[in-house]
Amino acid sequence: MRRPLFLPLILLLLILFPLSAAARGGKRSSAPDWRALSRGEQIASFTLTPRSKSLVRPYMQEEADRLAAVFPTEVTTLRDSLVVGVTLPSYRLFAGNDTLPSEEGVHLLQAVAESIPGSNDFRLVVAVHTADVGSVEYMTRLTRQRAEALAQCFQGLLDEAAVVVPYGLGATEPIASNRTYKGRDANRRVELWLVPSSALISRLTKR
Repeated sequence: MRRPLFLPLILLLLILFPLSAAARGGKRSSAPDWRALSRGEQIASFTLTPRSKSLVRPYMQEEADRLAAVFPTEVTTLRDSLVVGVTLPSYRLFAGNDTLPSEEGVHLLQAVAESIPGSNDFRLVVAVHTADVGSVEYMTRLTRQRAEALAQCFQGLLDEAAVVVPYGLGATEPIASNRTYKGRDANRRVELWLVPSSALISRLTKR
């Protein structure tokens, strides 16, 4: 007895279509999951040829100059001036133990956003630190909530094309002694890092 020809065809379709869907899903998942990377991995996430470096560095230096015009003493660079950062004391962004930016804080974020010429030129890494006062759980929760709030604010100031990645680091990276008020105040800080995006690198190298 001959088997109907449509049965093998149906089986073939059942096999092929799930594979195609999986392939499409795999293609979508190939986009970087930036939140899965550590802050250090974010900063080291791009590689440049000598030619592309010679094009990207001047662009990043211009960005550093724009930020320095607003924040004269708070701007720094990493990776031979390929990554630009601004470090601000937490009290300028948050009141007391609040987790939402203050009015002054929003104005400061606006100043940073206005210095960015294109929202897809950079990946914005937001790192929030605090002093070693209180439980580890509290310090971690506080900095994570603050980082998320800043990221949401930046997302609204920029647009959907912007990639903003928040990190709440608790008191794990002190830059001063926690034994003095001045030291604790220095440790309560927010770092904003501008990392050149693949779109920016591609655009500059194709000129």
